[in-house]
Amino acid sequence: MGIYVDRTEDSQMYTDAFEEAQRIIRISDEVRITLEKVAPDSPDKKEEVPASNDLLSSSKVAKRLNMSTDDFMGALLKSGYIEDRDGQKYLTELGQSIGGEHVQKSRFGPYFKWPSNFNSRLLNATED
Repeated sequence: MGIYVDRTEDSQMYTDAFEEAQRIIRISDEVRITLEKVAPDSPDKKEEVPASNDLLSSSKVAKRLNMSTDDFMGALLKSGYIEDRDGQKYLTELGQSIGGEHVQKSRFGPYFKWPSNFNSRLLNATED
């Protein structure tokens, strides 16, 4: 079914019908995107804690304990979890006993990894 509109006899109706047909074609081809605003995390949500068997670098553990990496390494040294021999740091048996690991080869050089559930009380336990 359709209607016949002569362009020369009724140019205004022809123009209106043509524009409406173009509008219908244009909106039918549009991709409709809907956006949903997501509220930012509330400050009372805690940072996601990795599983307790995961190991983190010294810098990440220090950050979780609100310490600088240098302070954390100094506390590990003072507590006996690592030792300094000839200017190099080494993991002690005590450090191994709490799950620490020494990674010798990496693109950033040697470093230590610690359990993600490392407790700051461990640093004070052997200082006395």
